[in-house]
Amino acid sequence: MKFTLFCQAALALSLLQAPARAETASEFLKSLEGDFSGRGSAVVVGKDTTKISCKLSNRFEESSNSLNVAGECASTKGKGKVSGTVTASNDQLKGNFVSTRQNVKVTKSDGQYANGKMVLSTMMMDEKVGRLIRVRQSVERTDGGIKATFFTYDNATQEYKPAGSISLKKQ
Repeated sequence: MKFTLFCQAALALSLLQAPARAETASEFLKSLEGDFSGRGSAVVVGKDTTKISCKLSNRFEESSNSLNVAGECASTKGKGKVSGTVTASNDQLKGNFVSTRQNVKVTKSDGQYANGKMVLSTMMMDEKVGRLIRVRQSVERTDGGIKATFFTYDNATQEYKPAGSISLKKQ
């Protein structure tokens, strides 16, 4: 009888200590659904950081495991539309959502989701001057919202350098 109680107690304890199921990339994208607004700073033009404010409307489509993003960001340097779609397949991500730039075409965008954070890398071609632009975005949830951190690729050091961040609150 004592052995049976011990086995039952050990089983109950092991169930309590079992690791929680990890969130999938699709579940993470779904959690970003809604309307958000906030402020931050980013390198918009050149090398100087400027204050930015953004309003985004995110919609999740379960049939395609995709988050559609639409909105607008503004700074003292001007306004820009933000749009795009990020699609999850396992923990891999495809797509992007970056501010629309004139004469710039996205050539490749991919990323992954791990440990509560989505990281997307995007390559764009500046068609006016024929220059490759590489950016990275890291997105994670915060209490009541989202934090996005931006990085640009420095060809001289061959590393991504911080280029700003924004905290968005759910409306």
